[in-house]
Amino acid sequence: MRVALAVLLLLPSALPASAQEMPTPKPGLWEMTVTEANAPTRIVQHCVDDTAIKAMRLIWWHPDQKVCTSPQISRSSSAITVDRMCQLGGSKTTDRAVVTGNLNSAYMVALTVSEFISAESTMVTEGPSGLISRKGPFTWDRLTTIEAKWLGECTVYMEPGEIFTVGGKRHIREWPHLLAPEAQRR
Repeated sequence: MRVALAVLLLLPSALPASAQEMPTPKPGLWEMTVTEANAPTRIVQHCVDDTAIKAMRLIWWHPDQKVCTSPQISRSSSAITVDRMCQLGGSKTTDRAVVTGNLNSAYMVALTVSEFISAESTMVTEGPSGLISRKGPFTWDRLTTIEAKWLGECTVYMEPGEIFTVGGKRHIREWPHLLAPEAQRR
């Protein structure tokens, strides 16, 4: 989910040129319907402002990132495509996000992730009946679809950066291990 939100909230500022090329979604309250194969559909509400967008982008474009390439951005008349590759040891992940729609009212993201898990690695995922551990080598492909719609201004009960899900409320500050030091100071 963090990767999906990072893709959605792609802002300029002290970020690489590729990050600065991304358009910014309208500040306010967004509702996102997240659909993945073999998982229940999730509804997420996220209150964003420029600071929250910058923090989420730093997860995706972390300046000290050593295991991932800088995202490559391409545009067509109807979509923005963002590709990135990460490699850690013998394992490799490629991400492709295709964003369509209007970032002021409603948009969709199709996020395709392909992971190659090497023979030296084990992948642990959450399944319907608990954690599942699987030893490599294997390739794991998944598609996540996110449909987002702007609901209006954030409510008085939400501050920018807060995310409401079925499991409760979280804030992007709760992911300090993913954020650059400047994003942790807010």
